Amino acid sequence: MKRTITSIILLYSIVSGAFAQVKNSGFSVKIYGGYGFLTPGSDRLAFQGDFFVIDNNTQATYTTAKQGLGAGLHYGGGIEKQLSGLFSVGVDADYLRGIKQTAMLSQSNFGGAELDEVSSSAAYSVLSIIPHVTFNVLPLPAYVVYTRLGVIGAIRTKYRFMHTETITGDGSSSVANDDYTYNYGTNLGVQAAGGIKFNIAGRVKVFAELAGNFLAVRATSAHDVSLSTVNNVTNEVDVNIIYRRLNTGDMTPVETFNNGRITRTQTLPAFYQHINSVAFDVGISVDIK
Repeated sequence: MKRTITSIILLYSIVSGAFAQVKNSGFSVKIYGGYGFLTPGSDRLAFQGDFFVIDNNTQATYTTAKQGLGAGLHYGGGIEKQLSGLFSVGVDADYLRGIKQTAMLSQSNFGGAELDEVSSSAAYSVLSIIPHVTFNVLPLPAYVVYTRLGVIGAIRTKYRFMHTETITGDGSSSVANDDYTYNYGTNLGVQAAGGIKFNIAGRVKVFAELAGNFLAVRATSAHDVSLSTVNNVTNEVDVNIIYRRLNTGDMTPVETFNNGRITRTQTLPAFYQHINSVAFDVGISVDIK
């Protein structure tokens, strides 16, 4: 009985001391960096469905992007305010520079009489503001185990898609190039994380965590520079695309011709791109007394 009471008193003293230490910290600032190594449910470049038809006279090989959107290096910083021994609130600024995605297709048609080669690539980045709440699951003097829940506000998303198709055979050749730049508004997502923070020197702490980031972004518009060359004759078309909910007749393109250049404007159905990741992050924080 005495051992039990002694153990309870000792545990209470440790936890109370930890709470007191945390309460005194007030504000803290941090910087961090990490890498998204899993992309559950994310979109990726791929050739699939009825993009090409394989019959007895067709042979095709293709590659797809190895990881979905969200994989790659990200880094940022933030500020946090301790509300009690268990809870704190804060806000982070996070920049994701995603891994460039590539996909390729090589298709031989009509018993080898025609060769169709296609390559696609996508480069993207996301700048986010993430307000969050942190719960200290196990606050101790030497370290703190915590969980965090935040709302991702993607305030600046960049996405560039490039597509090239070359067809050769029967003494003729054609090349089609498309260069899409997409525009986005602000989009929302969710972040959930868990980690451990170590006290190493007074106000200075280091931490490591696993963070799950789940974000869906919707393009509002896009601009495509489309170049097509058939037997050394090149045509250029500027394509302006608006993405939204459609009414009857909205998908009919409108074309204008000016100085030998075609400009096409059309409306297409809105769609979402999923940028999800599980990332391992490390960082350092400093208490502001």
